[in-house]
Amino acid sequence: MIQCVVCRASIADDSVYCANCGARQPERSAGTDDQPTVMGAQPASTPAADDRTEALPALNLPAAPAVTPPFVPPVAPHQAPEVPPSPYAPVGQNYGPPTAPYAPPSNAANPTGQSPYAPQPGYGPPAPPFNPYGSPAGQTPYPPQQSGYGPTPYSPQQPGYGPPAYPPQQPGYNQAAYPPQPNQARKRGGAGRWLIGLGVVLLLVAGGFGIYSATRDQTSPTPLVGLNNSATNTPRPTRTPRPSQPTPTDEIFNEPTIGIPPIVVPDLTGASGKLVYVSSNTYELVAVPASGGDEEPLAFADSDPFYSSEGKFAPDGTRAATYQRKGNGAILTVLAGDGAKTIATTTLTSSVPYDLLWSPDSSKVAFIVNDADYNDTSEQNLFVLNATTSELRQVTTSGSLDTSPLAWSRDSSRLVYSLAQEATTTLHTVNADGSDDQSLVDSFTFGAWWLPDGRIVYEDFCDAASFERGICLLDPASKNIETFQALGDNSLSGVSPDGTWLMLENYEDGSLTLLNRETKATEIVAPPATTGEIPLRFWSVWSPDSRYATFRDSDTYTTYAYEIGSNQPPQPLTTETVIAWLP
Repeated sequence: MIQCVVCRASIADDSVYCANCGARQPERSAGTDDQPTVMGAQPASTPAADDRTEALPALNLPAAPAVTPPFVPPVAPHQAPEVPPSPYAPVGQNYGPPTAPYAPPSNAANPTGQSPYAPQPGYGPPAPPFNPYGSPAGQTPYPPQQSGYGPTPYSPQQPGYGPPAYPPQQPGYNQAAYPPQPNQARKRGGAGRWLIGLGVVLLLVAGGFGIYSATRDQTSPTPLVGLNNSATNTPRPTRTPRPSQPTPTDEIFNEPTIGIPPIVVPDLTGASGKLVYVSSNTYELVAVPASGGDEEPLAFADSDPFYSSEGKFAPDGTRAATYQRKGNGAILTVLAGDGAKTIATTTLTSSVPYDLLWSPDSSKVAFIVNDADYNDTSEQNLFVLNATTSELRQVTTSGSLDTSPLAWSRDSSRLVYSLAQEATTTLHTVNADGSDDQSLVDSFTFGAWWLPDGRIVYEDFCDAASFERGICLLDPASKNIETFQALGDNSLSGVSPDGTWLMLENYEDGSLTLLNRETKATEIVAPPATTGEIPLRFWSVWSPDSRYATFRDSDTYTTYAYEIGSNQPPQPLTTETVIAWLP
């Protein structure tokens, strides 16, 4: 008996076909007892005799009951369909379908009896699976498995069972590799090492910061220049409060600010009026006497409009005006000076004020309206609100007004504004009721102020022929322009309430200077910078009696007050931002 090369069933020695699967068996040479396998006939191996073996006694087992094989009906011979001759068959050879179901013809051209045809769909036994690894017949054709990887090994296949046979891989097709490739393992391991390293660094930084925080108060501070640098562990010195009356020297502006500056409260001996600002203690709008005293809370429900310049106090301090945006419009409100009650309210439906400007007599508020998005200037016009009756009057109808300059005359009867049309801006004056609108001169100034003598002062190229910036004096009646003084690196920022002093800012060295309009004498309020960094200073408010001029220094977060004609350096007034100086 021999075994089938396909299904391993036992068949007779002289059988050509397997009765179980119908596979043709390879021919056997005469006189040999080879064992057929899927790789061809192999010599049969005879186990060597072993003298240590002993014959086992015969066992008396009951005879197995006879088993009647199941009835298998006869199968009609397979009728192969007619196959046209292959165009690749050798000429002159008689090829064609086998006469038997699976038996190819055997002739001189085909002595082995193997079929020269490619397997036809539906004919012939299934081909053995491709086995490039030489595994024994009946075992899965997979490469040798590594320990711990790959699919579960299969036992020898039983007829009709086992995993499907896969064809050889096509070029470009990659199945999952077992075990994992070395470079993939390195990538995963590298990412983990990076995360671990980052965690260690963060722990070291946090630990170092904790040690520093815990020990910094126990060590001596870093010595400053000019102090004793001996290696002694002395206690940290306490900060000495800044005196209210500084030494008359310019060093007050050159001292570096370390941390938060000390709190400074108003204390101007002999000064009149009261300062209004938002207290850093209560975050409320308060009034404090300029000569010193306690903060007095005001009754305004919201201090934000005043802090953001959307609220303005009248010059006499009896009223205050604010506006609040609502949709595409705004609500204008006039309140009492202490915020205790509302005097007048007006609603704008499709525009918002750009700025509020009180008249010198505290009876009216002027403003230029803009569209809600500040994009369209065609409806930019001048309005005046009566603070007592809430009457709102539109002063101009031409549109295209610049938002600045805008200024009241000293008698509160007229206004000066700038009209921008066809790439040219022109200064105009008009009555508060909208009558007697007069065009004066072309100008590109951003600020203009009315003097007590009726002239208008502004910064521009007063003489077009010289093309030099200067302080211009314009007579509205005659439209005559006079150059008061060249500005150089300065710019005109304002005028004192009595119209005597002009405020200049130098944008090259950060200095602030006052210029007397009558004598052209100057007083330096803040000296030029002595280092390469230009200090950021800007004018703040005047005292109602024009005795003090104030400015804000952003480097020291302090508002300073300078007394006119005192020949003394400015002194710290308060660390708050002053909103108004009221009588």
